[in-house]
Amino acid sequence: MADTHPIKLPTIPDLSIPGDYGHACLHLAWYREDQERYLLFAMVELLPTEFPPPDSTEEQCLQTRSLGRRTAVYVRRDVLPATEALTWYEHCRDGHVRLPGSDVVLATATLAQEPCWPFLTSTNNLPFHSWGTVRSHHLLQARTLDAARRPLVDRKALAWLQDRLYFSLLQYGEWLGSINLVAPNPVLRAIHHTLSVGDQGEGSDFHAIVRQGHNISGLVLYVAEHRHQGVANLQSIPLLKAYQRIAHVGRTERVSLAVVCPQRGILEWMEPLPFLRTISISGSILGTEKEVHVPDTPRRKGETYRATVRSSEQTSVMGEDGASTHISRFLYSQEAKRRQNAEAERSGQKLFNGSPDEARDFVRQLIGRARRRVIIVDPYFATTELFAFALAVTGHAIGVTILTSSGCMRSKDQTTPDSESGEVLLHQIEHLGKQGEQLKVMVMGGDTGPIHDRFLVIDDTVWLSGNSLNAIGERAGLMMKVPAPGQVTDLIEIILADTATKPLKLWVEERLAARKASERP
Repeated sequence: MADTHPIKLPTIPDLSIPGDYGHACLHLAWYREDQERYLLFAMVELLPTEFPPPDSTEEQCLQTRSLGRRTAVYVRRDVLPATEALTWYEHCRDGHVRLPGSDVVLATATLAQEPCWPFLTSTNNLPFHSWGTVRSHHLLQARTLDAARRPLVDRKALAWLQDRLYFSLLQYGEWLGSINLVAPNPVLRAIHHTLSVGDQGEGSDFHAIVRQGHNISGLVLYVAEHRHQGVANLQSIPLLKAYQRIAHVGRTERVSLAVVCPQRGILEWMEPLPFLRTISISGSILGTEKEVHVPDTPRRKGETYRATVRSSEQTSVMGEDGASTHISRFLYSQEAKRRQNAEAERSGQKLFNGSPDEARDFVRQLIGRARRRVIIVDPYFATTELFAFALAVTGHAIGVTILTSSGCMRSKDQTTPDSESGEVLLHQIEHLGKQGEQLKVMVMGGDTGPIHDRFLVIDDTVWLSGNSLNAIGERAGLMMKVPAPGQVTDLIEIILADTATKPLKLWVEERLAARKASERP
């Protein structure tokens, strides 16, 4: 017989409990292009009632001339009653994103809820918020509008936004175009957790600091002890007083905790962390100061800087001896070695020293393994490299995108010295295209372009090369797999979408037209 008992649903956190939040600060950033406005970031930050409402911040603007004549980025902060801010967020969930108090629309792509409303996530890991543990809800864009990504190309605009949002939209790309609801703990200002050592063994001391106008009645403290192999103990204790002590199993390794309210949900959360048992202090005495002169070069003016000479370091250790032989130290050290070895293997480190043939074969093998895409980023990529590497693809439907520089395309081609590299490369690309090769060459703006390093993208893997492909292996150089490829591919996509980056055919046409114009009397 089937079980007919209803499934108990999770507790729905309540954000409207009287006395929890009085006001909210609405943080907004957007990009304007002519008459269109595109959302860059938004956050509804609920403020606990014990805080007086702050002042609103006037709208700030930075013109982005590099992106067009009528383009700019904006930031502003509005202080609203908490109920009005929650209503604004509700409209955003329904797909209506507007500047508060106006009908001005901030364009977005489809917004996805994380988690599904009305549930919240308790986190202390938001790059744009540092209140400790908060309950949060997010509206995210898996694929932001192309226009909303354009300010990330402008370094000045990116730095200006980072100074005002307190995090980098380029580094934390998942938050670009997001709308976030953040609810700090309305009951507790903090909960302090310290190690207790006594005759009865070790334990944890907890001190809950309560906000004005609230009490800890009904809150439950969950504490888990984690050892090298797993969880050793799990306890739940009603928070009946501000100070609590909990005994541990033997020597304490790592402890996690959560404070849960039956109406509000998880108010505090701390991942498993160890206690600080040893402090090592190293110091040295500052002595004389030396002055160093960097000479002038044709490209850069010289400079002078000072460096202070220090004495030999002396070290003092407080707490447990760093050479402790406790079994836990041994277990964790063995685990750390395995992680280090695994990371070295994943990095794919490859050193070439005076072996160009080996280096070229290695790169060709990487390209030959591609199943979906190949992107070659090299400011010195020209005709020779096209045949030496780009044609090493083995899959019929695999496209190869090449990102090179204007300076390289203006130089004389190695295979046809009477012509510029751009013209020769375009001729070869068009000829190979008729034979079925899927090749696309994009030319970055500027002599060398905004990228200095050389990258090879194979599907979702990115390799970094210290040398350009035209000289790889001739001198000592390193190739290695990038541990965080998404950062590099995101930057490459931004540069490919930049208006200063042009298809090779268009670049050659504009180059020829400019040369003809300069030759006219």
